[in-house]
Amino acid sequence: MLSPLPIPPSASDELLRSWGYDLISEYEEMVRHAAFEQAYPVIDLATGSGRMTAVLVHLGYQVVSGDRTQEQMSRVQERLTPRHRTNARFLMLDMDRLPFHGGSIRNLVCVNTLHELDDPSTAIDEILRVMHPKGRILFSDFSDLGFDVMQQLEREVYRRDHRRGDMPMADVMTLLQSKGYTVQRIELPLNVAVVVRQSPVR
Repeated sequence: MLSPLPIPPSASDELLRSWGYDLISEYEEMVRHAAFEQAYPVIDLATGSGRMTAVLVHLGYQVVSGDRTQEQMSRVQERLTPRHRTNARFLMLDMDRLPFHGGSIRNLVCVNTLHELDDPSTAIDEILRVMHPKGRILFSDFSDLGFDVMQQLEREVYRRDHRRGDMPMADVMTLLQSKGYTVQRIELPLNVAVVVRQSPVR
């Protein structure tokens, strides 16, 4: 069992924990499987409420986190303890057109985001474009249970439905493998994650 990271929980985190689930621990486990190179920053795509950014900086990574808006920045800052805030930089970005040179990024994270996109295939292609030949990408999205739990959370907290998207992680894996990438699958209670690498040349 992983020791809890000292990340201040949000109201949603506390509600999920009361139901027996812990997204912060799941994110930590994903990152440990990804085994990113500490010498390079991690690009966290789609900051959202900052849960993944907080996990990464608490694990000792330098993080560049981007999203289309900074509307949730106050929530993001609440997740970061003061001594960790200097390890995270934030920028505006569009996942369909990332502001990075081709083949330049060693460590990329795209977690619980694909279901929010109208065209996830285009975003995946763009992420693959900027991936360094020796880089790694961590993709994840909710499992069937995860989507059910998030639907319950959204209904209870915000009185709205939670989007499920139309590209489950099984389809993401098939797409990546068809493009010749090596994919390691990680099963967690609320998430299905994959660590993506360039396949070795034979």
